[in-house]
Amino acid sequence: MKITIDSERRPIRTPQAWVLRRLWAVAFVACSFAALSGCKNEKAPQAAPEATAAAAPTAPAPQAEDAAPPAPSGDRVLADIYGDAKAGEFWFGRTFRLGDRRYRVGFASSLVEPAPTAEDRSDAPEGAVSISQVTYVLDGSEWRKLSTAKDIGRFGANDQAPVVETDDDAAAEFSDAARYLLAVPAWHTEMGGVEMHTAEVFAFDSAANAWTYVGSIYTGENDDAGCTDEGKTVSGAACTASAGELKFAANAQTGFPDISVIRSGTTLGNDGRARTLGAADAVRYVYSAESGEYRESQK
Repeated sequence: MKITIDSERRPIRTPQAWVLRRLWAVAFVACSFAALSGCKNEKAPQAAPEATAAAAPTAPAPQAEDAAPPAPSGDRVLADIYGDAKAGEFWFGRTFRLGDRRYRVGFASSLVEPAPTAEDRSDAPEGAVSISQVTYVLDGSEWRKLSTAKDIGRFGANDQAPVVETDDDAAAEFSDAARYLLAVPAWHTEMGGVEMHTAEVFAFDSAANAWTYVGSIYTGENDDAGCTDEGKTVSGAACTASAGELKFAANAQTGFPDISVIRSGTTLGNDGRARTLGAADAVRYVYSAESGEYRESQK
């Protein structure tokens, strides 16, 4: 029998050696695979544990610079003017800025007592009511009363003030270094149910902290209330409806801006038929120092 002896000696494979070789092989393969995404000799980041408590509340946003406290109530306006919240009727309020100060004005109306005398304005309509005001200035976070004045003018008819058309955002305004002008859209009803639309204009003098009523400007009318299904009024005229937009232009001569009413809609023509209003129908009003009110310009 021939016996061949292998010239290479093979290691003895004990169970412990076999286990170590298998572990090394597994680790090598795992690291080689992870190398494709950048294998490092670091511990893998641990997943963040789920939050068990609500997130901390964030700080409130800072108050806007233009933010203002609520406007004084109608009752406060009446009490500040008349000394009694049940006296008179609140009419209109407006917040505005002039220079670096913020103001709030409140207007109220009351019956004229005693009855008008010859010294009263001759152009005040019959049954007009008295207009009064209180003005506040923003002092920190509060409205501080600045001035009050009764009977700064007369407006309305039949012992009633004209009805304010919309909220104060619709009021037109003009200001310069010393004066603020406010035009409040309003309406009243005349004979036949025709709605007459106006702008009631007030001027504020910042040096004197005083208001003046400077007149009523006609802006349009609407006769829908007396309009028949045939589009005619009771008198047989065509039904019409018009409105006006205010435009201001500085006037150095009078110190008050001129006010132009840009009219739109329809009006009665000379033939009694409705016609469309256009640019030629614009009307300009100029302040008259003699009357203390705005008057339609004849130029």
